[in-house]
Amino acid sequence: GYAPDIESSGVMDIFRLPKFAYYFYSSQKELDIENSVLFIANYWNDPAYNTVKVYSNCDEVELWLNDKLVEKRKPDTDRNSINLVHPPFTFKNISYQKGTLTAKGYIDGEFVSKTSRNTQGTPAKIQISIDESNKALKANCNDVIFVYAKIVDKLGHFVPSASNKVNFKVEGDAELIGDNPTISEAGIASILLKVGKTYGEIKITAYSKNLITESIDTVSYTHL
Repeated sequence: GYAPDIESSGVMDIFRLPKFAYYFYSSQKELDIENSVLFIANYWNDPAYNTVKVYSNCDEVELWLNDKLVEKRKPDTDRNSINLVHPPFTFKNISYQKGTLTAKGYIDGEFVSKTSRNTQGTPAKIQISIDESNKALKANCNDVIFVYAKIVDKLGHFVPSASNKVNFKVEGDAELIGDNPTISEAGIASILLKVGKTYGEIKITAYSKNLITESIDTVSYTHL
C-alpha cells in the first residue's frame, strides 16, 4: 500500500504464476534425490540469447541440444555464486539451433532427472487449467480460484511470446471476475472464478480467434 503501482519484483506474478526466480529459490533447498530441482531458465526461441542458465540442486548438469551433448559442468564459482548453497549452472556461447534443449541432472555421478525446453511454433490452441491448490471447491463460501488459458503451438509447446485476446465463458453456478476478454501476458491469459451458492458441475471454456478452443470441468461441493 505504500505506492499506487504494482511491484514488479518477486518470484510470482500477480496471477500466482511462477517467474524464473521461483525456480532459482526452489533450487536452494536441501538436496532430496526424490525431488531434485532442474529448470532451464531460457525459452530457447531467440538466437540473441546464447547463454543458458540452469537452476538445480544437483552436483552436475549436462546440457544437450537436439540430442547432442553441449557440455557437462559443475555449478558456477563466480563471486555472485560463491555463497549460495546451490549455485546455478551457466552454459555460454551456445550455437543457436531451433529444436530441443535438454538438461540432465546428476548426483554423486548418478543420473537423477532431466527436463527439456522446445523452440516454439506459432500459436495454435489453448490449454486451460485451474488452480485449486489441492483443495476441492466449496459452494456458498465465496471460494475464488484462478483459471489459466495457456497458448501453445500445434505440438503443444508453450508459446511465451503469444499475446492473443482470450474470451472465457462459464456454465454452472459460478461467475468470472476480471477483464473478459483479456490479452494473454507472456503466453497465458488469466481470470478469477468465483463459486456460487449451490453444489454442482462447473464448465469453463476459453476461446480465441484462430486458436483451437478448450474447456475444463470441475465440481463445487457443499461447504460444511
